[in-house]
Amino acid sequence: MDYIIPTLTFIVYLLSLLMIIRFTFSPDWLSWIFPLVINLIFVISQAYQSFALMKSKTLDFDLFSNFPPFITKANNTFLALFISILWLCMVSLFYRAIKKNRKPKDKRKEAMKNNYYGALYTQELEKNRLEYLKKKRDEKEEYGFTKPNLNSFSEEWVELFDKENEDKK
Repeated sequence: MDYIIPTLTFIVYLLSLLMIIRFTFSPDWLSWIFPLVINLIFVISQAYQSFALMKSKTLDFDLFSNFPPFITKANNTFLALFISILWLCMVSLFYRAIKKNRKPKDKRKEAMKNNYYGALYTQELEKNRLEYLKKKRDEKEEYGFTKPNLNSFSEEWVELFDKENEDKK
């Protein structure tokens, strides 16, 4: 029973740490560095307290004078749990405040950029199709029919091979 509240406090701090780590991958990652450092201090001190508590099996010790007193005093476990829940609420409120003040994307500009790249791609496809049709038309005018493509090599390689064979004859 002595371990339940410190364990819950540790779990709440870990949950807030995971939330902060998730928020560091957002566009406003730079604003999450300071809460990440503070939360790491909280998690390390709470983990140290929990493991020392499990090792000593008593609540009557004061090994945590180097850490912040409001989260490390063993006789104030309920206060530590309250502060950890308060910290979790502050992290979520900080995220919502940043999200609310985030500059929205210019949808018109994004659509114009997507349309531009789509038009470039369509233009390239159309250019390739027209070059193919022009090549077929030129073959038909030159030979009177469409020349079948019997090999998978380009004509430059075939001509190079023919020139080498002519030299050997």
